[in-house]
Amino acid sequence: MKIDEVRRILTIGAGTMGHQIGFLCAVNGYDVVVYDVAPDIFEATHKRLAQLADRFVKSSRLPAEEKASILSRITFTSDAKAAAAEVDIVTESVPEDPKLKGKVFAEFNRLCPARTVFTTNTKPSF
Repeated sequence: MKIDEVRRILTIGAGTMGHQIGFLCAVNGYDVVVYDVAPDIFEATHKRLAQLADRFVKSSRLPAEEKASILSRITFTSDAKAAAAEVDIVTESVPEDPKLKGKVFAEFNRLCPARTVFTTNTKPSF
């Protein structure tokens, strides 16, 4: 897959890292799905995204007129199958537990299209 073919990015985990990664992807024009097993976090995450966008506007890293469009590119779900539909890239931001990360990647490997690229920011401990 070439970078210009990437359209939809899935961020697994709606916490601090997950929503910030998703925001930066949306800023760069990608459609973003934020998945979390705890949907009660979505309201707070949505508020944090709006605050992050405001900080970007205030620091002139983002034109004010683009804020709404960027935030509209970010959707939330706790449905793994829906989250995986038609995604091109998956990035995970789950707790640093190798067994959990393995379980998450195995589940989404089954659900995502074969072309999907999986990423993590975890430093492997060998």
